[in-house]
Amino acid sequence: MKVKSCCLCLSVEMGVMVLGCLTWASLLNEFAYFNPIRAAITVATGVVFFNMVFDDSSTNRKRFLIAYAINAVSSLVFGIL
Repeated sequence: MKVKSCCLCLSVEMGVMVLGCLTWASLLNEFAYFNPIRAAITVATGVVFFNMVFDDSSTNRKRFLIAYAINAVSSLVFGIL
């Protein structure tokens, strides 16, 4: 089953672009509360996002999904700690 829309109003491609831009914007949080591990995970996720943007393939999309999931989990863990 191929999904064509994200949140009923955006295309999937636009939704992924929003997630990638929000990932890079989350680095602004590091200026106030610096954590080197969280910053490294966020930068790695951003690099995978740029790789996906410039070379759009199913493998790179899958890598971004995994990197974004790791980034989200690490943000939750560091937020709780």
